[in-house]
Amino acid sequence: MAISVYTYECADGVVGLNGKQWLLDEKNQLMLFNSINEARDFLSDNGVDPDGEYIGYEDEEGKED
Repeated sequence: MAISVYTYECADGVVGLNGKQWLLDEKNQLMLFNSINEARDFLSDNGVDPDGEYIGYEDEEGKED
């Protein structure tokens, strides 16, 4: 299962009105994880609260967690 990470918070810290901002890699490609736990660990390792108010996780079928 491929899991992607999104936020509703823009880079400037403002909650955006234009929908989800997806976690991208250095080549601006969507980052995919094998599990929600793997995605959460990545966020934690990079100084982001994986339980943050505006953080969400979505599988390839569009189901959110």
